[in-house]
Amino acid sequence: MKRLGYLMFFIFSAFLSPQQKVVGDIDSLKLQLGINRDIKQKHSISLALADSFSISNQDLSLFYARESYKYAQELQTDKELWQSAYKIAELFFYKDSLRPALQFAQIAESSIEKTGNQRELALSYNQIGLFLTNLYDYETAGGYLFKSLAIFEKIGNKLEMSNVLNTIGYLYYDLENYEKARSYYTQSLDYAIQVNDDKSLAKAFNNLAVVYETEDKYDQAEEYFKKALKINESIGNEKEQAINLMNLGIIQISENKPAESLGYFHKSKKLAELIDDKQGIAYCCIQLSRVFEKLHNPDSSFYYANAAYKISKKNKLILVERNANYRLQSFFEFVGNPDSANLYGLNYYRIQDSLNSKDQLSKVSNLELKYEFKKQQQILELQQQRGDFIKIIVIGSLIFIIILIILLYARLRISNKNQLLLKQQLEKDMEIKNKELTTGVIYSIEKNKVLSALTTELVEIETNAVKEETKEAIRKIAKKIQESVDTNAWEEFEARFNQVHKEFYETLTRLHPELTPNEKRLCAFLRLDMSSKEISRITGQSLNAIEMARIRLRKKLGIAHTEANLTSLLSQY
Repeated sequence: MKRLGYLMFFIFSAFLSPQQKVVGDIDSLKLQLGINRDIKQKHSISLALADSFSISNQDLSLFYARESYKYAQELQTDKELWQSAYKIAELFFYKDSLRPALQFAQIAESSIEKTGNQRELALSYNQIGLFLTNLYDYETAGGYLFKSLAIFEKIGNKLEMSNVLNTIGYLYYDLENYEKARSYYTQSLDYAIQVNDDKSLAKAFNNLAVVYETEDKYDQAEEYFKKALKINESIGNEKEQAINLMNLGIIQISENKPAESLGYFHKSKKLAELIDDKQGIAYCCIQLSRVFEKLHNPDSSFYYANAAYKISKKNKLILVERNANYRLQSFFEFVGNPDSANLYGLNYYRIQDSLNSKDQLSKVSNLELKYEFKKQQQILELQQQRGDFIKIIVIGSLIFIIILIILLYARLRISNKNQLLLKQQLEKDMEIKNKELTTGVIYSIEKNKVLSALTTELVEIETNAVKEETKEAIRKIAKKIQESVDTNAWEEFEARFNQVHKEFYETLTRLHPELTPNEKRLCAFLRLDMSSKEISRITGQSLNAIEMARIRLRKKLGIAHTEANLTSLLSQY
C-alpha cells in the first residue's frame, strides 16, 4: 500500500473481540487468572490480558490469546472458540504473519457459523476480507466484505456498517481507486455520525485525510486529520492521537513547512513513549531526522536517526532499520566521513535487497496462501455440506419415524375402534339371544299354562255333560290339547342356553358343585338379567319364594355378607 509506513489507517479497532467484561488492571488480571478455577472465567481473563498487551507487547498479547484458545477448546463452545481464534488472527495480522492470521480467521468463521450468530459471522467476513486485501486477492476480499455489509444492513447495525465500509474503502485505496475509496470512507463517516461513535468518527476522518493527502489535497487532508485528532484527544485514545499527529507532521513536510512539523512529531513521539509503542517511537525518530536535515541541523538529524536505528535493531523493525541506515549514511556523507557513510550505505542496500527478495518471495507466498485459503474454504464447505446432508438424513429419519408412529397410532386406534365395535356388536347379539331365550321360555311356559287351564275346564265340562257322544268328543279335544303341552320346555331352554352361554353351567358346576338343579336354573335366569318378578312368572313360584331362593344362592356363592351384585357376578361365568 502507498506510504502505509507513515500514513497509518485505523483498520484494526473494528476487530476488537466482543467478550465478557473482566474488570481490573494487568496485575489484578494476572492474579485472577492464577487463582481462578472456572475455565470460562480463565478464558475471559486471558482475552482481557491479550487486549491489555496488544499495543505494548504483541508477543505477550499473542501468548494470552493462545491461552484463551486452549481454554475455549476445553469448554468446547463455539462462541468462545470464535472469540479466541478471532483475536489470534487479529494479532498475527498486526505482526504481518498472514498465513496463521488466515488460518485462525477461518477457524473463527467456521466456529461462529455453527451458532447462527449473524453479527459475529459478519465480523469474521470483514476480518477475512481485510486479510485477503493484503494478499491482493481483491475479488475474493470484496465478496467477503460485501457479504459482511449485507448482514449488518439486514440486522440494522449502523456502527458495524461504518466499520465494514471503512475496510471496503481500504480495499479501493490499495487498488489506487481513490475516488471509490473516498466514497466508501464518506459513507463510513455518515454512519459514524448517525450512531455518534467517536472511535468510528475519528477513524473515518483520518482515512479520508489519507486519501486527500495522496491526491496532494493538503488543505482538506490537514482539516480532516485535525478533526480526527480532536476526537481522539476527547476520548483519550493515545495510540490514534500519535498517528494523527504524525500524519499532520507529514502534511507539513509535504507542503515544505519543516519547522511547523517539529511540534507534531515531538508530540507524536511523546504519546508513543507513553503507551510504549516502539514502532511509533521509531517512525517519529525517522521523521525528526528528516526534518532536522531540511533545517540544516545535522547533529539533531544524526541523534534521531541513531535512536531510530537502535530501536529498530532491538525490536526487529526492518523497514525502520533500512530508513535509519539511509539517514545515517546521509549524515556521515554530510560531515565527510566516507567509511561510516559506506558502512551504513551497505547496510541500507543489504536490507533493501533483502526486502526485494522478500517481496518476490512474498508474491509467491501470497499465491500459495491464496491457494491454501481457497482449498481450506472448499474443505470447510464440503464439511458444511456433509453436515447439512447428515442433518437432512436425521431430520428425514425423524419425520419418517413420526409419520410411522402416527400411522401405527392411527391403525391402533382404528383396530381398537373396530374391536370396540365388534365387542359392542357381540354384546348386542348376546342381548338379543338372551331376550330370545327369555321370550322363548316365557312363551312355552305361558302356552303350557293356557293349555293346562283349557284341559282342566274341558274335564269339568265332560263331567257335567249328559250325552256320551259329547263326553267322548270333549275327551278327544282334551287329549289333543294335552298332547300340545310342551313337557320338555325346561330341557329345550337349557339346551338353547348352553348354545349361547357354552361354558356357563360347566364353570358354575366346577366352582359350586353343591348347587341343586333348581338353583342352577335360577342362576341361568339371573345370567339372562331377568328380574325376580319375571322368574316368578315363569316358574310359577311366589315372588317371596324367589327372593328367599336368591338369598340362599348368595350364601352358597360366598357373597352373603357383601355388597357384590349377584347378577354381575354370574355374568362373569
